[in-house]
Amino acid sequence: MTAGSLAVAANAAKAPVPTANITLPPTLDWQAEYQGQKLCSDWAKPGAVKLSKLLADTYGEYTTYIIRSCSTPGISEHEEGRALDWMVNVEKPEEKAKAESFLNWLTAPGPQGELGAMARRLGIMYLIWDDKMWRVYRPEDGWQEYSGCSNKQSDAYDTSCHRDHIHISLTWDGAYAKTSFWTGKAETRGPCDSSSVERNSGSANSPSVLLNTDSGAGLLSGGCRLGASDSYRDRAYQVTVPVPAVPNPVQRIQLTSFDLNAPEALTIRSAETVTVPQGSENCSVVDVPLDSDGQITFRVGAGYGQVIALGLGNASQAAPAATDCAAPAKPSKPVVSKPVVSKLKGLSAASVRVNTPVTVTGKVRRAPEGSTVKVQSRKVDGKRFRTKASAEVTGKKVALEFPGSRKIGNREIRLRVTNGEDALATSKKVLPLQVLPAVVRLNKPEVFRNGKKFLLTGTVEGTPANGELRLRHRAPKSQWDEERRIKPAANGEYRIRLKLKKPGKHRLQVRLMSGKRLWDSSPRRNVTVLSR
Repeated sequence: MTAGSLAVAANAAKAPVPTANITLPPTLDWQAEYQGQKLCSDWAKPGAVKLSKLLADTYGEYTTYIIRSCSTPGISEHEEGRALDWMVNVEKPEEKAKAESFLNWLTAPGPQGELGAMARRLGIMYLIWDDKMWRVYRPEDGWQEYSGCSNKQSDAYDTSCHRDHIHISLTWDGAYAKTSFWTGKAETRGPCDSSSVERNSGSANSPSVLLNTDSGAGLLSGGCRLGASDSYRDRAYQVTVPVPAVPNPVQRIQLTSFDLNAPEALTIRSAETVTVPQGSENCSVVDVPLDSDGQITFRVGAGYGQVIALGLGNASQAAPAATDCAAPAKPSKPVVSKPVVSKLKGLSAASVRVNTPVTVTGKVRRAPEGSTVKVQSRKVDGKRFRTKASAEVTGKKVALEFPGSRKIGNREIRLRVTNGEDALATSKKVLPLQVLPAVVRLNKPEVFRNGKKFLLTGTVEGTPANGELRLRHRAPKSQWDEERRIKPAANGEYRIRLKLKKPGKHRLQVRLMSGKRLWDSSPRRNVTVLSR
């Protein structure tokens, strides 16, 4: 394997590669650093949804998964809605060719020899496939062994070693589709270095620039964004201002530009901590009580933020004058001139198997700060809608994925916007969703010789969390063996290796179980074992 790409299978070159619907700029997006999972933000981010559609448009319909419960152990970015599992299998030549064509396209060098050019344009952070892992933040390492998988060749490890799917984790820029593949403009701004500087506190009539990520005022350099701390580095941006000789001094700060790329907050800390959530209006004004040293620390909870903060002096002064913001520089709540409008656009599928997540898309307009959009579901002709997923409103477009239903039947789906306990708006229409039973299929086995290993194959749809495939076996003139073989279940094709020693006609059946619940059983199949 080379540093930048997978070894190409003979037929991989025949598979297509994605194309952008926009002219790509000559400049690449910045080579992102590792941005590991920190939050519980269980809704599918726009960039993950767009990537899923791009794969479907290029390679045909394959199952993709984005969301995973926040209680799931480990770090995968699924719990933040910025990871995608594309269910293609290395054991199937056609799927393997498509997978390798896509991965080679992602990791290939750019015009100037930059490794992983298309991965950077899409905002991809790392990839896992067929026992190996590739990282955009260490592309020179190439594809390296993942989690000791070279020594885990049993079928039981096909999912954990990513032989039956590709795992794609996105950066926060990629998660919100703010990279050049989607926008036509490269995001070149990385994180600002931690800094500690002195600035004037300003006044209402003569504001001081405390912090400007564009120009570099209050920082060591400009053209960057405030970056979050993580397990590898601590980032803090400190500005020290003069402390006025008044009781309980308070620095008034106006955010004339405020844009975070993750569903977290900016914190401004001195004697107390003030939190400014993502989605707050530009020209927001916050009052920060000062410590005796006048030191103010800015931090971003996750991802990166573009911030321009003006100092307006002590908060006890007269109301600040307006600046170049579109709104007056005074503390106020957002004004909602018209009612909120919630528009339901569509579902990712009109019918699904049980336990299969569904993505709902729509639009929300004029929602007050702190509003929540919810996906609600009920049985057809049922009386009560129940909330299945929710997220803070951060923009006009909504893409929410809710867990698959465990019950078979027809359902109705709607969107609702709330602010606290107040319901602000509900989508005028509901969308029908048909939930189908899980299904297990078992292909007809071939006749084989006594004591020779053979392979049982089939497919499964509607796999629940912690689902298992349990093989039932009945030897000639014997009783059923209820648990001849057990393996974790995942949607798609399964493979079970088996050896039968007794000549004659055997009967086989595969069951899909979770705990004691039986979801479906395959038809019983006969297989004839011949003497040696």
